[in-house]
Amino acid sequence: MILLDELRVKDVMSPANVCLHREATVAEAVQALVGAAVQGAPVLDELGELVGVVSTTDLLVAMAPSFRPGKPLDVHALHDLKRQHIHDLVERSPVTCDETLGVADACQLMVRERVHRIVVIRANAPVGLVSAIDLVRAVACLASRMSGR
Repeated sequence: MILLDELRVKDVMSPANVCLHREATVAEAVQALVGAAVQGAPVLDELGELVGVVSTTDLLVAMAPSFRPGKPLDVHALHDLKRQHIHDLVERSPVTCDETLGVADACQLMVRERVHRIVVIRANAPVGLVSAIDLVRAVACLASRMSGR
């Protein structure tokens, strides 16, 4: 039986199959995340350095002006998403960890930093993302096994 102390971020992370350039538009980011069926992606600068993370929640915030209760969808506001860059959505430096970090430590890091995802890095490059749901799922799975369910 695997114990929580033995479980590492690399065991529960999702690979960083999608990385976005900071100059990508919101519309391009929507297409990339929806197309890959992921909820977040690392954001890189011109040198390939990690500068942030963009999530579907960030994209929804950018799209929100298009939604007006009781009125038709504002297609002009949605069209503006083709001009708005995702670097405008990235508000803080990304929280990162090494893939060998323990799951319990990753949980504490996520809570302490008040983020929903951590970029997993190897040799200064993003290799994956671990999200709150990944961590909750891993802990719940272990708890279920320990209780015999």
